[in-house]
Amino acid sequence: MATQVQTKVRAIVKTLGMSVTHTVTETIHAWLRITGGLDLDTNMLINGRDSIEKVLKTWITSRHLKAVFLEVYHPGSNQCVARFDLVYSYDPTCSNEAGGYTIKMDSIDEVVKQLKSKVQGAIYRIIVDLAENAPQVPGWTPTQPLSTDGLTKESIGNVFGSPYIEVGMDVLK
Repeated sequence: MATQVQTKVRAIVKTLGMSVTHTVTETIHAWLRITGGLDLDTNMLINGRDSIEKVLKTWITSRHLKAVFLEVYHPGSNQCVARFDLVYSYDPTCSNEAGGYTIKMDSIDEVVKQLKSKVQGAIYRIIVDLAENAPQVPGWTPTQPLSTDGLTKESIGNVFGSPYIEVGMDVLK
């Protein structure tokens, strides 16, 4: 009996670890797909990838990450011209195990095509929405999201997922 329990615990830990890794990787891929498709400078993501992976892994593993916002705005403005929200939902029961690891990012490309001309000359930043008592991570400090007044929210649905974590996307445009 003890051997069966140990095997089940190891399988759960392995699946959870793979779910976190998949989610971190696909979060960064989504951002690169968005920023590259909009002809925005991807150097921040590429050069800061190790730091970004560490912070995402910390907050996803602890289940404190509720959402990340990729805000696109013109320099000097407090107004988003577009915002891409990745929203994280956690399933502690692993009920999506049969669903495996999914990636459905084609819908991102469609939205990016629609917004490309609107964001010329824009820059972006990444904001996180955390649950209470999230662990502090060096280099990440509290800030307020930019205004989204006048933007319309469109739900894209789930863009990637794993047995423990599903990630949906909303776009404000």
